[in-house]
Amino acid sequence: MKILTLPSNGETIGAGMGDYQFNSSCGSHSVVIKYKGEPPHGDSYHTIEIDEIKFPGFAWAGRFGFSSDGRYFVCGWMEKLYERKTIIIDCQSRRYFVLPISIHNFEIRWPSIAGINSYSDLSYTFEGLEEWEIFDTNN
Repeated sequence: MKILTLPSNGETIGAGMGDYQFNSSCGSHSVVIKYKGEPPHGDSYHTIEIDEIKFPGFAWAGRFGFSSDGRYFVCGWMEKLYERKTIIIDCQSRRYFVLPISIHNFEIRWPSIAGINSYSDLSYTFEGLEEWEIFDTNN
């Protein structure tokens, strides 16, 4: 397993085709993704654990990042095979929010997720009205 400390400046790193542990720069949270498979002609997908708690669905290979305070983790995600969405996981409160748009290449400028490069026309800014889902901490 490759262990990486993610930047605290909102930049993301690319990862896939393997097992990874992503640590927040402040050391408060850890996300582990383990290779599960890949569709024909597609990126790999991975199981997810947040602070040793199994998280529903799968992470897509691609960009991964933490907010500057290490609370929010952002990545490509699918609840079931094969769909691609962008998810924000609140590691502290054990909840998540699926963005209404999919942004494959992004930076985290909390409270915004900003697309970069060919995705620079996409962004999402949190306004506090979002309906977050709780993830089960007993599984």
